[in-house]
Amino acid sequence: MTFVGGVKQQMYGGTLPGVYVFKQLHFHWGPNNTVGGSEHTIDGKRAPLEMHVVYVNEKYGTVSEAAKHPGGIAVLGILFKNAEASSHPLVGFIAGFGPELQKFDAPELVVKKPLAIQSILPHALNNYYTYKGSLTTPGCQEGVIWTVFEEHFKVSNRELEFFRNVEGKHGLLTSNFRPVQKTNGRTVSYVSPAQTAAQTSKGSPSGKSAGIFFIAFTGSLIALFAIVK
Repeated sequence: MTFVGGVKQQMYGGTLPGVYVFKQLHFHWGPNNTVGGSEHTIDGKRAPLEMHVVYVNEKYGTVSEAAKHPGGIAVLGILFKNAEASSHPLVGFIAGFGPELQKFDAPELVVKKPLAIQSILPHALNNYYTYKGSLTTPGCQEGVIWTVFEEHFKVSNRELEFFRNVEGKHGLLTSNFRPVQKTNGRTVSYVSPAQTAAQTSKGSPSGKSAGIFFIAFTGSLIALFAIVK
């Protein structure tokens, strides 16, 4: 999903080395709830759905240019758990269109509805995992700053079936997730307010609170939805 119009939405703070501007978001899913479809696991458990919210460092402007630089891209990972009813406003909104958005050759659909990114992120923004990894889509460039939130949203079976029935170039796109990769020496850090308080009481080397992730929003956008071909 890409977005047009409106004003820039930005984020900064935490482990980010600058100001980042929102570019796009997309989803990853699998064929069923047993296999799952998320590209991150917590305690070895894969979620049925994962949303990625993609930002680029404001110095670079585009995703393609930012991908050439370490730390040029920052991605927020939001995980979902199966439940009877959804708790995520955007997932329910998208699934409500049904076949209109599931067809491979579906026309672009302009939805004149403002979208503020904070409305589709978890409430507990200070509880997350972070590491330096790569993009999960070709060409899997390194240097991406990942933030995966601990809090899960709820997603219903009906909504999961919507994603699993999206048409790809060679049939139904029942799975579009990359297998979990080895850490290859990377450090995955867990950040929470309790952890930060403990570090601060011991004395942070910089004299600052460690790891609080702050997101600043400067407005809302008009959404342009389309199935990526």
